[in-house]
Amino acid sequence: MDHFTLSGDEAGRLHAFHLLARFHAYRSQEYAGRGPEAPLAVEAAQASVVLFALVHRARPGSVPPKWRDVAGELAKESAELWQSYAALLCGQGRAHGDTGLEDRGIAWFRGLAGHLPPGDPQRSTALVGLSGALYSRYQHRGNRADLDEAVETGLRGADGRPPLDTGRATALINVSLALRTRFEHFGLPADIHWAVDTGRRALAACPADAADRPLVLGTLGATVRVLNEHTGNPAELAEAVSLLRRAVATIPGGHPFLATHRNNLGCALVRQYERGPGDGPLLDEAIEHLRRGAAQPHPRRGAYLANLGSALFRRWADARRPRPADLRESERVLTEAYGALGPQDPDRHTIGLLLGEVRAALRRAEK
Repeated sequence: MDHFTLSGDEAGRLHAFHLLARFHAYRSQEYAGRGPEAPLAVEAAQASVVLFALVHRARPGSVPPKWRDVAGELAKESAELWQSYAALLCGQGRAHGDTGLEDRGIAWFRGLAGHLPPGDPQRSTALVGLSGALYSRYQHRGNRADLDEAVETGLRGADGRPPLDTGRATALINVSLALRTRFEHFGLPADIHWAVDTGRRALAACPADAADRPLVLGTLGATVRVLNEHTGNPAELAEAVSLLRRAVATIPGGHPFLATHRNNLGCALVRQYERGPGDGPLLDEAIEHLRRGAAQPHPRRGAYLANLGSALFRRWADARRPRPADLRESERVLTEAYGALGPQDPDRHTIGLLLGEVRAALRRAEK
């Protein structure tokens, strides 16, 4: 563990986690030989694997293989823990770039779905888990077959849930996202219409008090906005804005998806401004959401900053009495956005061109 520095408190906590991991490993071995207590062995093995991973903060291989293998064998005794083990393998594989572990996790999801009979609620849950794992693998490997299978298995998983059910809503909104991604990457118009229809089904299945409802609203709103970019229908754009406003209004502050919802709402409002009569307050509202979304730490913060910089430049260019502060802020956030995106990012060139325009406008304004 020499690749990071620990404070005394952190070292003490990790030492305690390590002891607890070894204790759970011992419990697992003891319980495994006792038939009635086999479920306890499964739980102990799972806890051991997770805790060892936490202690090492390294590649999943640093979890002692003996205990990973024990967990794998014992997980077969319980569908719920089988699924937990599959999710653990996929999650650690993604976190550490270990494609072999991710592939093993997906194989475990497939095995569980094939092992359980039709109509078993756990089978539906396994199919939904498989769908999410396949979509995640597509995102960083780009295999079209994974995306297609994510759609198919997600729909099968949703069909096994009650009509009004959080699990059904989650499955359907994930399928909607996969269909939207397939449209954006491969351009089949039917997919974006199917994505919106599936997202609306997800919202209808989501209980009003469900914790995931803001995510469903926001994902559907973003998908309707993509449909509007394809069709140009103003009613779709108004629906996207309404959905995204509801998502932002209901999601808890500090939630990791709040930045995304604010960015998507800001972009939709900018589009309304562009297609309408030039409503200044609409653009002001868009900038406020974009600014607050870009202020939060986020993997796509560079893109969110670029959207904010573009909107500020638009407000400066369209104003009867341009505000110099808009131009200066636009230059600052676009510079930060350009630096935040990697050299291979397809948006970096576009941001560089816009930044050049902003800097030229600043030079003219200073003369």
